[in-house]
Amino acid sequence: GGSAPLIDPATLYTGGKKGIWIKPRDWTTLRQSYLGTTAVTVATDPVGYAADQSGNAKHMVNASAVQRPFAITVGSVNAIDFDGSDDKLATGSFTAGTWTTMDFFIAIYLDAAAQYVLADGEDDRFFGVGSNGSASSTVINAGSPSYKINGIAVPGGPAATRAQLYDATTFGPWIVIEANALDLSTWTKIQHGAYPGFTINGKLAELILCESVSDAVRAQVRTYLGAAVGLTI
Repeated sequence: GGSAPLIDPATLYTGGKKGIWIKPRDWTTLRQSYLGTTAVTVATDPVGYAADQSGNAKHMVNASAVQRPFAITVGSVNAIDFDGSDDKLATGSFTAGTWTTMDFFIAIYLDAAAQYVLADGEDDRFFGVGSNGSASSTVINAGSPSYKINGIAVPGGPAATRAQLYDATTFGPWIVIEANALDLSTWTKIQHGAYPGFTINGKLAELILCESVSDAVRAQVRTYLGAAVGLTI
């Protein structure tokens, strides 16, 4: 019984393991310029650069000043706020065929919205799309992941529909969403925030993408992210 122990996410990337870890709840990891300059110190500062904490140097940036999210504090949690229109952050390019069998975790506060996308790779690649009333797939070119929200499996398993994902999502409070066993072998970048027709309207506290791990380790990661935003998972 009880929650899984906390984990140091850095251990998910030891030995050269692939992935991304950004930590917007720690504003010292953010910069206003996409070049990695000018500290983020107060709410409303624009965020053009989120440093990758995994050691893989896949920093998430946005060169467009008008499409950057802003620093924000929700309760006692620092985060970055995406406007649900065009705000986004994206990695640089990586080699197709290298990011296979991946797990994705995110601590997020979604404002009331009809749709959202957890991540996309541009060029018709995305996963984690929620859209009320739509029965179409939650993935394009991202394998057949299964989803959990606060540790509870989304109905449908690897065949979950957009409607099932949306109906399982709570809008308003902090939640931890995960997508397990993604196949990103066709992807060459990761983008969070805006994809044509599906955007993020909400706040991001932390994002972890790593090579797939055991169910026991997944439980540790979601417990860690939950604790970061005041949840017991």
